[in-house]
Amino acid sequence: MSKPMVFRGFNLQSEPYKVTFEEGLFNSPLKDIILYELARSDNAVAVYRRYKSREFTLGGHIKTDSSDSLEAAIDALKAALLLQSGELAVGWAGGTRYFEAECANLNINRRNTELDHSGWSAQFVMPVPFSTDGVTRDFITAVSGHTLATLQVGVNNIGTYLAYPFITLVITALEPNTSNVTFTFTNPATSENISITDEFADGDTITLDTLNKQIFRGSELLAGVGNFPAWQPGSGLLELSDTATSRTISLSATYIARYL
Repeated sequence: MSKPMVFRGFNLQSEPYKVTFEEGLFNSPLKDIILYELARSDNAVAVYRRYKSREFTLGGHIKTDSSDSLEAAIDALKAALLLQSGELAVGWAGGTRYFEAECANLNINRRNTELDHSGWSAQFVMPVPFSTDGVTRDFITAVSGHTLATLQVGVNNIGTYLAYPFITLVITALEPNTSNVTFTFTNPATSENISITDEFADGDTITLDTLNKQIFRGSELLAGVGNFPAWQPGSGLLELSDTATSRTISLSATYIARYL
């Protein structure tokens, strides 16, 4: 049984179309590692790492009952794939993986004698090298009524790529609320942290979008200092600390698992 494959709502496994091969779709991306050679040593240190964009190919056949139907199906395939970018949804482990991709080229392999059927292949590029399962999950067990200056909560990233959670801090009560207070969000495993400093009031809701690197108080965009933290696959900790003299806060976080 073939895996379901749908690109931007167009079903590539529904008659008259059939995907019969893929190349590179499930490969991991190439990691670019920059090394710094140490003086007076035989060793080097990795100073920068990043995953590069990647490509994959899908191919198959179109089978109809007439030449006119075949040519209409070819046009429909071109309209669905070419000049388009979006999600390719593929069945995976009882669920779905979503690959953000753009079709760079479509080849139609049709001989003059093939009146009602044709082969096809399409090359796709993925500027962002990971896929997602499209499911929003809790990143932490939500905490409410916290009154201490430091809070550490366990996290769990079930993906195979970094987790970039959406973190929500609700301030129920805060002292002082007429002068600046700093809140700092940290991944202790990597020491990455981002801080925000402002006059905060009771009832404020602060949200951190670590994927898009934005911080909001309600709809107001706030400036942060530091690096937005991300979390490796597996378990870890999220730490929240502040400079207030007293506080009552709630903290929650969600994320979408990403896969290399």
